[in-house]
Amino acid sequence: MLNAQRHLEGNPECGLVVIVPKFLRWMVPDEVAEIWTVPISLKNGQNYYPSFAEFVAEETKRFDEIYVSEAHSHPSQFDITRFTRVPTHNFENKEIKITFIWREDRLLVNRVLFRVVRKIDRRAMSLPLQNLKIQQLFEKIKLQVPEAKFAVAGLGTKTKFPEWIEDYRVDSFNEKIEKEICHLYSESRLIIGLHGSNMLLPSAHAGMTIDLIDERWGNFAQDILYQERDPRMATFRYRFLPYQTSNDTLAFIAAVMVMKWSKFKSQMTADVI
Repeated sequence: MLNAQRHLEGNPECGLVVIVPKFLRWMVPDEVAEIWTVPISLKNGQNYYPSFAEFVAEETKRFDEIYVSEAHSHPSQFDITRFTRVPTHNFENKEIKITFIWREDRLLVNRVLFRVVRKIDRRAMSLPLQNLKIQQLFEKIKLQVPEAKFAVAGLGTKTKFPEWIEDYRVDSFNEKIEKEICHLYSESRLIIGLHGSNMLLPSAHAGMTIDLIDERWGNFAQDILYQERDPRMATFRYRFLPYQTSNDTLAFIAAVMVMKWSKFKSQMTADVI
């Protein structure tokens, strides 16, 4: 999807045809020539569908020349606002909101425990523990950043949070919800969450990100959509930590990130005119 911007800007003489699954259609840029929406999930996206092949063969007869994009999984340059139509985080906003991205299929609990409950199909048993761990994390951050506000967002609503934590979790996503939740990401000074595709849009809109990785270190940074080109700024804004990191350490790092960003940026860019 993000490759569309490169072609729109670099090859304006060509009309751009974007092929997307239904759930991504809302993110297609306005300037494309055509959108071909297919009822195929990402999971099955690499399979061959004769009916789709026939459709493409018929449609391409309309064109004299066709260029196929390499469609890099992580293009280096893009503006996420052209896709979601939602602005990125404004650091001038004085409100500090910290949001945790919730998921119920990959849990922020002891890995041995998770493997056991997954094997016996009892993952729901660990959800209250994950809920409690997030509450405790927020409480520890609040001790260091009293003015901070907190929220959770993501997929799954089997547990409840206290009223002081805004709960934006859902049982399913649709276009309307996706757009609305992107505004929450944009309002968030810091996003915290477990490594995975659930971190793509949050990282693309939030001010800063802490990505908690389990055994997937070989997929480092594949779930982060960087908004920062300066390597020094990027290392401050996007942190990668083991999911086993204690709440005390995680809360300390989170507090430093949200409280020290302005000073860090001014020190590192003092020579920029």
